[in-house]
Amino acid sequence: MIDCILIPTVRNEWSALIQLLSDLPRPGLLFGKVTLVLSLDDKWLDEEKGFLTQIIENSSSSNFFKKIVFISCDIPPHESVYLREPSKNSPLLKYGQKSGPNILFFRSIQKIIELKLCGYSVLLMETDIIPLSKNWLDKLNEELNLAQNFLIAGSRYRGKGKLSKDIVNHINGNAIYNISNIDFLRFFKLWEYLLIKFITYDNNIAYDIAIEYILANKDYFSTEKLIQVKITELESLYNTRRIYLKSLVNYSGAYENSDDYSFSANNFYNEFPDCVLLHCKASLPFKTQLRTKYIPEYYNISDNLIPLKEYVEIDVRQLKIVENIIESKGKSRQKNKFFILTCNTRLKLNEKNFKLQYAQKPEIFNAVHIALSNIELHLKHLFLKKFS
Repeated sequence: MIDCILIPTVRNEWSALIQLLSDLPRPGLLFGKVTLVLSLDDKWLDEEKGFLTQIIENSSSSNFFKKIVFISCDIPPHESVYLREPSKNSPLLKYGQKSGPNILFFRSIQKIIELKLCGYSVLLMETDIIPLSKNWLDKLNEELNLAQNFLIAGSRYRGKGKLSKDIVNHINGNAIYNISNIDFLRFFKLWEYLLIKFITYDNNIAYDIAIEYILANKDYFSTEKLIQVKITELESLYNTRRIYLKSLVNYSGAYENSDDYSFSANNFYNEFPDCVLLHCKASLPFKTQLRTKYIPEYYNISDNLIPLKEYVEIDVRQLKIVENIIESKGKSRQKNKFFILTCNTRLKLNEKNFKLQYAQKPEIFNAVHIALSNIELHLKHLFLKKFS
């Protein structure tokens, strides 16, 4: 179960971070169970903390998180670097030419462990990731519940480009890390230790490709017995305790980041119908279109298309009416309560009529049932937020 979301960032990603937080769809139905950690390579300013907290409170994820924690990683500026292409002229840094994200990852996870911010698993989300539907975290958890004893869960590269055979199966950094597992800390320490060792061999390694790269090039340290023992241990843990998810897709590679690439929301949806969390910078302009695809308005019934909106649109209009009443000044608590009860009654009647008409189509009924339940929960949340 994911009970902590980590968003690592740097200040030049400020706009992307604000965008991610401001339009973040509600992660799940259960409020107050998940800690949100915002980790910065530098030191957070109080003004920045207040600003981001306000953005979250005004978003659809308001009140979902148990608490918001800001972690300052205090990485020196000369170490907070990310060079895409190898440079022979730059000095050798302990964590390589991708020192910034490498240190940010290991330091952030270590802080979460030390501060006991996570009791189960951490989901790492970079600022260019897109949740595609409401309750996306619940859907991730549903897939994770099928896994046993994993250490890391995520996505290999699923785009159309080609990767080196050394790293073709690596799990992208946007992943779930099972901190509660008894072997995780050992796995984590081996990962960091061997990354630093291999930097002397190739200083262009990023933390997320590091394990696959180390295992593919382990003969480089064939004469050093201690390192070979650690590589063997890491290999055993990694090969038996990693899982690839359908609900999280890494679609970001050099091919997708090129100027000539054109992203298609339709094609992506058809290829990855189970995806609820997408990593792909090229898809960011298509965010609205993607979310429309993953919250379908129509379902196939035999040869006919039955519009889901026919049964939900009335309730959405009611929702807007009630929202306006709740937010307007001068309305009494009793009047607001009356309108909410009225709206809830209409939702249930609408559901009842729908069930009678399509009793033989449970998949359609279930879809509408979820939609109506979400609207009802949203109304109750609005009411409690306004008057509690």
